[in-house]
Amino acid sequence: MTASARPKSNIFLILGLGAIGLSTLMTLSPVHLLAGIPASQTAADGGPLAPTALRCEYLENPMGIDMAKPRFFWVLGHTERGQVQSAYQIVVSTDPRAVTGDVWDSGKVASSKSVQIAFAGKALESGKTYFWKVRSWDCEGRESPWSAVARFDTGLFNKSDWKGAWIGTKNQLRKEFALKGRVSRARAPHRRARLLRAAPERAQGRQPRPRPGLDDL
Repeated sequence: MTASARPKSNIFLILGLGAIGLSTLMTLSPVHLLAGIPASQTAADGGPLAPTALRCEYLENPMGIDMAKPRFFWVLGHTERGQVQSAYQIVVSTDPRAVTGDVWDSGKVASSKSVQIAFAGKALESGKTYFWKVRSWDCEGRESPWSAVARFDTGLFNKSDWKGAWIGTKNQLRKEFALKGRVSRARAPHRRARLLRAAPERAQGRQPRPRPGLDDL
């Protein structure tokens, strides 16, 4: 191959690779391109994707939730344009796999909402971990896969749940003692600190500068 023919062959190779890459991008939906969702995670025949970005009380896997009826949020995804959610189902469980909703199973709820969905199951217990997941249906009634399992930990709901004792003992910050006989002279610790502060200034023949608050002790 001559030197003049080599640049032309390189150009044809680059154009060929570019065409292959463009054709691959055209097979992906705008949802994949904008959300960064791998094509391998979508159904072969299209349809709704598993809900993502699950949050409870605006937080991801929060701890110390002190609301008896926390609110749930999720983000929808779909392989097609113009799709909306027509229904959802939430499952809350004490099982980390959240196979069944032993705490709450909302059932299929006809709604387009995916934010601020209030918990409506059994009363939550203080200091416990709960697991939840959600799935949705699109406007054509097609069901999405279940989302990944999320979690939330409850705080202490009742005053009686707070159990503990103060750290330390009586008079921890001072020492008590008994004196025998009459006290002839005494000095308070803060007064001693004031005199020590003033000593360097008096050694230089200067009067100590007034310190608001300290000089009134």
